[in-house]
Amino acid sequence: MVRFGIVGFGLHAVKRLMPGFSLSKNCSVTALSRRDINQARQSAAQFKIPLAFDSVEKLCRSSEVDAVLVTTPNSCHLADVLAAVGAGKPVLCEKPLAETAPECEQILRAEEAAGTRLVQIGFMRRYDPGYVELRARVASGEIGAPLLAHCANSYTRQPCKRRQARSRD
Repeated sequence: MVRFGIVGFGLHAVKRLMPGFSLSKNCSVTALSRRDINQARQSAAQFKIPLAFDSVEKLCRSSEVDAVLVTTPNSCHLADVLAAVGAGKPVLCEKPLAETAPECEQILRAEEAAGTRLVQIGFMRRYDPGYVELRARVASGEIGAPLLAHCANSYTRQPCKRRQARSRD
């Protein structure tokens, strides 16, 4: 049984993750973190999750957590993933891994320093039929060697409140 800690227990966790975890026979959620400890405790009680934290670092250091699922705003991913890697916990991070290529490289360096590959990205599109077909066509040589690929994804960027608070200290 893999025991997960969810960092950033918000709407995504409530609507998508917890229904999936409730059906799982191989994993469970044993901890969650939210910025507000009272909200964390309320969410933990609602979903019968044993541990509630207002600190990512404390969740990651918990002996009751085997792996960490990062679902915080994108601007928090770097710090949250690094906290989990620093605690030696495997991480599943919702996309994107980080906001910039240098931040992703920083995560890779942290993994290398830990001597293991601990981080995966929760990117489900690779299994969509269109992507599977495109990969097959590229692999077969049917469409030739790609020279350029372009993908657009947009969202409203919200700064990580923890990062802002730390920079004011």
